[in-house]
Amino acid sequence: MARRSALIGPIQDLRATTVAEAANVAPFLEELDYLNVPDLWYSTSIQSGVESLEVIPLSGERNRFSPFLHERIEYPRDPNVNRIFALVSLALSPAVSSDDKMPKELRDLHNFLVELLLAAHRKRNLIYFDRLPDIESLSSLLPLALLLPIRNLFSAITHSTPVVATSQSSVTFQEIALFEELISSKAFRQYEQSHSAFDDNTKSPQIAIDSVTRVNYWWRGVRVCSKQNALRFRCCQSPQK
Repeated sequence: MARRSALIGPIQDLRATTVAEAANVAPFLEELDYLNVPDLWYSTSIQSGVESLEVIPLSGERNRFSPFLHERIEYPRDPNVNRIFALVSLALSPAVSSDDKMPKELRDLHNFLVELLLAAHRKRNLIYFDRLPDIESLSSLLPLALLLPIRNLFSAITHSTPVVATSQSSVTFQEIALFEELISSKAFRQYEQSHSAFDDNTKSPQIAIDSVTRVNYWWRGVRVCSKQNALRFRCCQSPQK
């Protein structure tokens, strides 16, 4: 029988590694032992109800784990990681200002959607070391056409455990698949609009070329999940109200 497995995606793996680097500074190590944050967080995830973890490092580098974790962690290669990053980035691009500085609220949303779609694509539950994005704070940042499908996705999330340090929530694959189809269509419209820049006489040729080059790199028409079953995820902090 297959073991119950959950995904720790590239953004969450990077977060754990970054926290470890911040925690293990020289003054800290002069007084205390090295704190292996990924090992601690991932061991806690195992103890929360899953039997094994799939970890997809953003950099491709692997952390060193204890013997307990070493035999419970797999490093799958998923060719769709870059395409999922591109799809979410392109779908959110209308909400990003021209100076390319993404507000924290949008960055949190981007990170969660990437991890959620990747988990759905792999048919895995998700471990997420943060709160869910605050939809209310996004209302003033997202265009209505993008806010509605995101709000619908989050309204479909059910919280099946009390509000504790590692609350469990779930959402059906059908809801995720519908959301992915919607943002794919919006991303494709962005793709079409970028090509229409060549027909705009008010834009310089270089601006039109830059726009098309950027969107051609982002756009991929990948369908990431089927409309079956449900995906569960654990957030290591309670969802924001």
